Amino acid sequence: MSGYRGRERDEDYARIVVFVMDSKHRNKGIGKALNQEAEAWAKGTVWI
Repeated sequence: MSGYRGRERDEDYARIVVFVMDSKHRNKGIGKALNQEAEAWAKGTVWI
């Protein structure tokens, strides 16, 4: 595994709890891609 991002959300917010990237895989855009996915996930949250 090159990276990991833990996330959670509740009624008021979504947040990244932990973000870890193996030093061998830094500066390759992997972290950016993980953050973009997390942002899309948070924006897609709908509470009824």
